[in-house]
Formats: sequence, structure tokens, C-alpha cells
Amino acid sequence: MHSQGEDDSRSYGRFLLFPSRYVRFGSPLISICEEFDGRERGFSDEGMRYVTSELARELSCCAPEIDLVEVIFASDAMFYIVLDNEADLSSVRSRLPGVIANCVAGYCLEKNFDRPDWRNWKERETPACIPIRRGPVFGMVSGTRAPISTPSVSACTTSGILVKNTREQHFLTVAAHGIGRGDPTAYFSLSTGQMQPIGRAVAQVPFTDVALIDLKGTDFHRQLFLDTGSLSPVRRLFGENPNDQLDWNHMVRFRSPAANDLDGVIVAKSARPKINPFNIDEPFQCVVYHWAFTGQVEDAGDDDMAPRPAVGTSGAAVVDKKGICVGLFDHFISQGPWAGFSVILSASELVKAGYRLAAGDVLGKVPALLR
Repeated sequence: MHSQGEDDSRSYGRFLLFPSRYVRFGSPLISICEEFDGRERGFSDEGMRYVTSELARELSCCAPEIDLVEVIFASDAMFYIVLDNEADLSSVRSRLPGVIANCVAGYCLEKNFDRPDWRNWKERETPACIPIRRGPVFGMVSGTRAPISTPSVSACTTSGILVKNTREQHFLTVAAHGIGRGDPTAYFSLSTGQMQPIGRAVAQVPFTDVALIDLKGTDFHRQLFLDTGSLSPVRRLFGENPNDQLDWNHMVRFRSPAANDLDGVIVAKSARPKINPFNIDEPFQCVVYHWAFTGQVEDAGDDDMAPRPAVGTSGAAVVDKKGICVGLFDHFISQGPWAGFSVILSASELVKAGYRLAAGDVLGKVPALLR
């Protein structure tokens, strides 16, 4: 059973939230991770990493010729396993696990997901730097040093959150795909149009779209970021408490002036397996994402009222009503059977990399220690 009009041309609403078209089910006789039961509730981030690792190990034995791209576990208690486009599902499905953690597992190809072009870029080890400019939309990151009048001239992203490492060094998170390879200095556009340096992009969280800007020695001359009004401050990162777990239908908000107070509900979680040759202790890693649904985009068109994060929202903090930053917005799927889903990097990836939320909310005013 699948929703009508799951292809790009549909002009009416969806019947099912999660599409089953293009999904091919594995063998019901092959079951893994039986010690878990996903029918009861969703998985923690660590649980999702474990299940993905076990599936990757199983596939390397039963179907070594295919590449695992992503493991999605949805609120319908079903696993959607995304394979590389070269996989022949018809010939391998009988060898693939059809039951994972006591839930049905189906397989589909990466081409069924309409991802933005930059998601196909190879993860960069050392991001260069880009200006953070006030411009027509606050907190945007663009790829040029010179002031520009419109955000469409270059790639734009939203400044995310302020984090610190174990040595109390502070960094501003931004979306790495908006970073250019020219001037290594990050700039903040003042109301006068002048570009003031605020720091340098010095690192990228491995296998993510998160770059870190070092704000050491920055003098903001009392220049404030846009006041976000009644929005509650971000209190901590998801994952700082080891017992953190998002239940299905958890409400979140995109903290970006480009998002127009957009809300979403968490309806799925995924993990993308990666091999890190530079990490001897843990070469196999799984990067976790939360999937939020912001509303039907069918019939919504491309106007500003469509329930989708606007251009420039990438990198924005996604926060729940308790002030917990659940993650950083990664990308939105705008077309195809998975249209309407926003993919959010879990904040636990920052915690796992050794970072914690620093005092102050980047989307509020500049923290006193940085003025």
C-alpha cells in the first residue's frame, strides 16, 4: 500500500506520511537485533548507532557488493534502508534482513530522495572561511567578503549556536557547505555596511555539515545580534544528558529569522555510516539525524507560506519547548515521495565530538564575554 501520487508530479495531498513506493522488503526469514523492540518506542541516538553498525556488519557478509548509505527508522515502526544507486534490489532482496529489532525492514535507493546538490559533496576535512553578514536576513553566512545587497548572490546559511570544548574555547557553528575557500576570516556585517572580522573557521565536525568559527579575541563593539523577542534561550544540547531521547511527535522550532517561526514534529531518526581512517580507536562511525515533518508541501507552491525552511536556514539551531537544542538543520527534501521532511543533525554529534553549549544564545544577543 502506498500513497497516491508519490512521484514528483503529484498535485494533491499524501495518504501516508511515509512512502512505500520504490521500497522493496527484505527476507522475513532474516532477522537481526532481536534484543531490541522498535515497536514499543523509538531508539536513542546510541541505540540507532548500534543498530546501524549491526546492519552494516550483516550486509558486509550477505551482500558485500552493495553500499549502505543511511538507515531510517520511522514512527510507523518500520526501517527504511537507503542503499547506493548501483544496488540491484531485485537480485539482492532475498539476502537482506527483512526484520530489524522486531520491525519490518524495506530497502530503497538514494535517488528516491531529492537532496540538495551540496549533499553530494565529499566531506571536507578543513573548511575555509566565509563572512557572516547581517544583510537583509540576520545571521547569514555567505561566500564573499564584499557586502552584497541580496542573499541570493551566494550560498547563505544561518549562524547556529555557541559551543565550547573542554579547554573552554568558544566556537560559533555554521553550515560548512556555505563556506568558501578564499579569505580565512569570518566577517560580521555592521549596520553601516562595513565588514567587521569576528574570527576564523578552524575546524569541521567529522562527517557533518558543521564548521566551527573561532571567536577568540573578537571585539563586537556592543553590536548585537537580532533580538529574538519572546523566544526562550537555548539551555543545553541534546545528548549532554546521557538519558536524552526524543519521543515521536516531539515538537521543535527552527531558530532562524529565515524560517518564519517554523515548527515541526519529529517522526523519524536516521544514521549514516562513515569510515574515519584517522580515528584508530573508532574507525567506523554513525552520524545520527532527526527527521521533522513541517507539513504537506503538495499544493503549497514555492511561496513564502509553504511549510518549509526557507533558503538560508541551513545550520540553524532546532530547539524544543524546554530550550534543548535537539540539533542543527541540515537539509530539506522538497520533491519526490519524501517531500516535506527536514533532516536535522543530532546535537549529540557535537557532544560526541567533545563540545557543550556555551553560555548565551547565538540567536539572541551576543554573549557578554564576546562583546
